[in-house]
Amino acid sequence: MDDSSLRAIVSQARAYCSSHSDPAVITKYSKYFKEGYDAFGVPDTDLRALKDLVAAKPHFERGDIFSLADLLVCEPKYEMTSLVILLMRDLRGTLTLGEFRRAAQWLDHIRNWAHCDVLCGEVYGPCIRDGVVSRAEIEDWARAEWKWRRRALPVTLITSVAARKELAPLLTSVRPLMHDGQKCVQQGMGWFLREVWKADHVLAEGFLSEFKDTSPRVIFQYATEKMTPEGKERFRAAKKVPRS
Repeated sequence: MDDSSLRAIVSQARAYCSSHSDPAVITKYSKYFKEGYDAFGVPDTDLRALKDLVAAKPHFERGDIFSLADLLVCEPKYEMTSLVILLMRDLRGTLTLGEFRRAAQWLDHIRNWAHCDVLCGEVYGPCIRDGVVSRAEIEDWARAEWKWRRRALPVTLITSVAARKELAPLLTSVRPLMHDGQKCVQQGMGWFLREVWKADHVLAEGFLSEFKDTSPRVIFQYATEKMTPEGKERFRAAKKVPRS
């Protein structure tokens, strides 16, 4: 498809979402997004129907998904990036390195935890887990200026933890984020470390012990969530750790 055809699809998607908006959806979900929830309020069933309409467009091919996604992620409304994720699910487990790199650019337009985490779990994570993309490809995300890209590093690696990949190298990759000042990154780190702990108590607890007096407490709040009260107590900071 040419650029004008893809931009026409974006316009059609906007019109569809506007005509299928439901204020009750906005009320229901806005409480989960402290950073803001700019949405039409389209129910999930209608959004999936929109995805099917787009995918059924004549001459809409694999490469067009990425070209359309490049446009959609720049749109302000929540449903536009959700449409990207629905389209990408059809390609799950089949991405090439080049396609991964293109999809990774979308992180610079992400504005909320939901889109970040679903992209990580369903698009980026499987590529790392399956060896299509090396872990080294994403390690520099730890030094990214944009907080959602930094969060994406540990959340992407959760898929590898679940697949029982070697865990120590994963901890090495996320180590630079143990003092990150953004709460959303801290929460992602805590989630990741909780999953590591479930897979290997000794390794995770050794890692956490290194940072218990210096890292933000949010990380430990999430990382120790499944521990016993006695276990959590072992990771209480010996000195006051400043709140982020």
